[in-house]
Amino acid sequence: MSARGTIPMHPEDQKLLQIARDLCRQLGYYNLNPDTISWKERMGIRRLPADHFMILRGEVQLSTRSMGQLTPDEWRPIIASGLIYFQTLTRNFLVGMLTTMLPIALLVPAILLLSFRYLAGSVLTYPVIFALIVVTFLAGKRFLMYPKRLWFKADVEAARILGKESLVESLRKIDQLDPNRTGKRGSFARPSPSERVENLARTDKRFDTR
Repeated sequence: MSARGTIPMHPEDQKLLQIARDLCRQLGYYNLNPDTISWKERMGIRRLPADHFMILRGEVQLSTRSMGQLTPDEWRPIIASGLIYFQTLTRNFLVGMLTTMLPIALLVPAILLLSFRYLAGSVLTYPVIFALIVVTFLAGKRFLMYPKRLWFKADVEAARILGKESLVESLRKIDQLDPNRTGKRGSFARPSPSERVENLARTDKRFDTR
């Protein structure tokens, strides 16, 4: 059901839904079968930013701040990047956990045990503990930023397929919908539209800017 009304779905939502379905087929995501577009204002107590995108149980969720602000064609690269992101996140999140946090969870207790056993009373104990704290902090930060890196990769892939310029223009338009956030940094886990544009600007010129 669309947030713009009850059945029948709003004509523009129907277009967006068809775009999402076409992109799923184009990208080879046959396990994804979106059946509705939903416009959300909040998630819990948090007001959603204008660039919010989520796909959950066949529902493509977008922010009410962006409702009616982009044409279906302008939504196409945004939806493509979102689909790529969530498909990649589902596939690679466990890999990120196994390669980042699991080694820390296994090695830190073992190193601490050996340190207290063989370095008890030694001045080396404190540098070892400090080093472990630093390594754990850096690994945790890297893990928390993993989704953000996936967003950047999803944007690059969407730009490769649909054209870099079209994605950049859509992101810039969305960025203007949040006056208080325009040009600002995102969170550890999610980049802001400005950061996504900056990341695309750092990529090489191989994209077809349709």
